[in-house]
Amino acid sequence: MHDSQTATTLRTAPGPQGPHRAVHRDGAVNPGDLSAAVAVGRAADAFDSTLYGLVAVLVLPTLFAAAAVPGQGLWAALALLALAPLVRPLGSWAGQALQQRRGRGWQLTLATLGGAAASCLTGLLPLSAEPGALVLAGWLLCRLAQGLAQGAAWDALPAQLALQVPAVQRSRCERLGQLGAPVGMALAVALVAGLHLALG
Repeated sequence: MHDSQTATTLRTAPGPQGPHRAVHRDGAVNPGDLSAAVAVGRAADAFDSTLYGLVAVLVLPTLFAAAAVPGQGLWAALALLALAPLVRPLGSWAGQALQQRRGRGWQLTLATLGGAAASCLTGLLPLSAEPGALVLAGWLLCRLAQGLAQGAAWDALPAQLALQVPAVQRSRCERLGQLGAPVGMALAVALVAGLHLALG
């Protein structure tokens, strides 16, 4: 009888308030599922960063070839590449807010779709030897959107993994999550190499 009352008291006792309460309420998450989510997010992050870096060096400088200063096109492309990391913290904050209100599924789905939409729009922008202001603004907005999506999809996941996975399983789950990075990089390099061989 005493044990039953104690269990009832523990179940009905008020838990921690604020953001920590949401973390503990989701504490029953499957560590394998969370590790898979981290791996997918890491793979998508590495794929985008590697692919955009290769394109920035191999393709984008030709779009700014009209620049009078030699090498200025490459610097402009690299500056465009660096925009995404600048807004990633904002994307991480927005992703955490969405996860607390609607759940991790909404967070990952919207972040993935947003990043994919930004990448597709980037590919649909018109190309010319002298890109106009609207085209440059389109590149800028798409790159910023990619940074926000990357922050929302990936940056919050390692913290959730550290908070919600038991200590005895944390190291293994973190190792599994990091396997997504080489997979994403390999896919990006293979895609660029395949396109180069097919079009060259």
